[in-house]
Amino acid sequence: MCIFARGARATDHDVPDLATERLPVPTLERLLTQALEGSISRGDGVRLHDHMLIEMAELSVQDGLVMQLHVGVRRSTNGVVHASFGPNVGDDISQRTDWVLGLDALLNRVGNVAGLTIVAFTVDESACARELSPMAGHWPALSSALPGGFTTVRTVSPATSIAWSRPPATPTSRPSTTTRVR
Repeated sequence: MCIFARGARATDHDVPDLATERLPVPTLERLLTQALEGSISRGDGVRLHDHMLIEMAELSVQDGLVMQLHVGVRRSTNGVVHASFGPNVGDDISQRTDWVLGLDALLNRVGNVAGLTIVAFTVDESACARELSPMAGHWPALSSALPGGFTTVRTVSPATSIAWSRPPATPTSRPSTTTRVR
């Protein structure tokens, strides 16, 4: 069955180390062959991954899907907690990410394409303010999701942006993780 018939509207990419690189076709074919044979080196595997992020963005253009990037998080950093309780228990830690250089090849390939939405998620408030928000103000396809993932800044023009956020909790609703209950 087609993914659209099942309700798919977006792709979701966990990218611990952000880099994008557009490979020449002969290099791409060589790396794909090595990957399929199981003989690709770690370094070439990283280069292939960096190229494939661009391919995924191009497919999102063709298919009309939103591309979601979750970047710069080391997951399950506490081995004891992970062994005892499994993943997603609060020990995911932000790491430094160079968003400008990391997204350069991807954005220069599809960042100006009408109709494409790339939502970049980070847990690093500094990176959001320093890099992602200005980038989202420049690249039409890029949106940044602020730490916590509850607010998305979508650029209308380079000088104007609109923020959508989760409505505040009401007494009858369950509060979000960003709402303080007194």
